[in-house]
Amino acid sequence: MTFRHDSITLNLNLIPGGVFPGAWRAGDGDAQQYSSLEHYIEVAKIAERGKFDAVFLADTPVWRYRGEYRPFRGLDPTLAFAAVAQHTSHIGLVATGSSSYNSAYNLARRISTLDHISKGRAAWNIVATNGDD
Repeated sequence: MTFRHDSITLNLNLIPGGVFPGAWRAGDGDAQQYSSLEHYIEVAKIAERGKFDAVFLADTPVWRYRGEYRPFRGLDPTLAFAAVAQHTSHIGLVATGSSSYNSAYNLARRISTLDHISKGRAAWNIVATNGDD
């Protein structure tokens, strides 16, 4: 891949409500979107139509110490993106996978499977640990 100085890569983070932990409680937000495949699929389709290069889904392998602020994101990013891949055609799928909480073989197998399912659109956001205590 050649780096171009005249281009920009657009990546959309699929965290419902954004990064503010209490956003799900504001307005008409639906707390169920945190574990809704339909939500991830719809947002990825919108991003693809908008010419984004990729969508990103963070993993949360632990229960947050301030759980009252955000519903738990319990969906495995690689499995969620396997569903998203069936409804999109060219947008990249960047899944987080922790090398601290997954065996190397199983993590590599999930990313490889996603890459096959998506016809080469999978990427791995490598995380060794989680930022919580």
